[in-house]
Amino acid sequence: MNTMKRFFFCTLIAFICSIPVLCMAQTGGNEERALQGQWTYESIAAFEGTVEQTFSLESLDCCEIPASITFGQDEITFVWKDRTETVQSGLILRGTTLCFPICGQWKIVDNKLQLQWTQDIMGEEPRMFTIILTYKSN
Repeated sequence: MNTMKRFFFCTLIAFICSIPVLCMAQTGGNEERALQGQWTYESIAAFEGTVEQTFSLESLDCCEIPASITFGQDEITFVWKDRTETVQSGLILRGTTLCFPICGQWKIVDNKLQLQWTQDIMGEEPRMFTIILTYKSN
């Protein structure tokens, strides 16, 4: 139950932080309908500026990435290694922004769902990466 509370708290914070982006995003129903169905994690890429960097899921200090995401008409189901959670899509999907708990801009490229956001990676030298998650359609 603690994990679920943390998920909703992180989602709420991410949503509040993304309000300026959400207010600017305009969407029609067609874009969100294109998401419907199940998407399975395929790969992750990271860019520092325009240069692609070696990156892995373990490098993320913000969150665990879902193994699959299923978009229904009114709800979204996230499947992780050890749990499944279903949430109302209106709470975490606004226009081209999806929050789970990171907020990423989504787009469909070559029948693949791509989620993109900026991530600060802490280390000896803090670095900023643009992260792109790619999911394939099932």
